[in-house]
Amino acid sequence: MSVAYAAWLYRVDRLEEAVTWLEKITEQDHEGFTLCFLAMAHHRLGHEEDALRHATEIRRRKAAWTEFTPWFERIRSGGLIAEMDAVLAGPPDVIREPETEADEPPPIRQDGAAST
Repeated sequence: MSVAYAAWLYRVDRLEEAVTWLEKITEQDHEGFTLCFLAMAHHRLGHEEDALRHATEIRRRKAAWTEFTPWFERIRSGGLIAEMDAVLAGPPDVIREPETEADEPPPIRQDGAAST
């Protein structure tokens, strides 16, 4: 399962699909940035309880960061936490359907990664 693909689904407003992918990914991998995308997608879909649950978990993890937390985790998750806070501060979205071929996902390889 590809976090990059799930993030792409979120970025092109295919939120239901993004949530499905992200929930499958978090069953195996509890990366902070995955939880940020889940919180944002759930919020934009109007699922406030789920959004709050994921946002609370990532904030709890951030509070536990130490000097031993890898720098890339602090940068990657820190930036997404700021974006998540901004998204959660606003109203849920009105979701649009893909309008162009550019909104179609790239093909997925056998290993689950998006091909270019």
